[in-house]
Amino acid sequence: MDGPLDRNSLPSTFKARLFERTWWHGQLASLGDQPPSVFLHEREDLSSPLIEVVEMRLRAPDGQRLAGLRARRRYGPPAHATVVRAIGPTEVLEPDLDQIGAGNFEVVVQLPAHHSLRQRVLDLILALRFAESDQQCRSGCVRLVPTPVDEVAIARRLYEDGLGSLIRPARPMDDGAGLGTLPSV
Repeated sequence: MDGPLDRNSLPSTFKARLFERTWWHGQLASLGDQPPSVFLHEREDLSSPLIEVVEMRLRAPDGQRLAGLRARRRYGPPAHATVVRAIGPTEVLEPDLDQIGAGNFEVVVQLPAHHSLRQRVLDLILALRFAESDQQCRSGCVRLVPTPVDEVAIARRLYEDGLGSLIRPARPMDDGAGLGTLPSV
């Protein structure tokens, strides 16, 4: 993944465009209203008697398959929350055992190096939608783990605002004023 943008050196029109609701609404339309197409396969090498780890391949809007993992406890009470974590193309694809131990269901998605910022944001929204549909959760049970990269900040803001979610209706479109200021991550 690319490092974070230096927000102070960006022209204000570019900063505003990063969070413009009307522009992102059009981009997110390419994902449709259906849960993402996914292939699942258990990873016995990463699983244990207490933790189930499943490899997943999500079909991105450009047709490429995004690699990822879904991890959860095999026994015990239902998960407290579902967390979605993005990793870069050179990072090792593995579950965060601390998240699982804390009682969370985890989805990890590996973002391709050659995808543009726009594509990486759409990839993350797709992973959030997969987490929603896989857990059959209600509003607010899925969250994106914050990291200091731009695609995570943008996807997190869009998702928290209701854009891109399958279960939370988006607010009515505003007058194009955007989503406000850049979030701190």
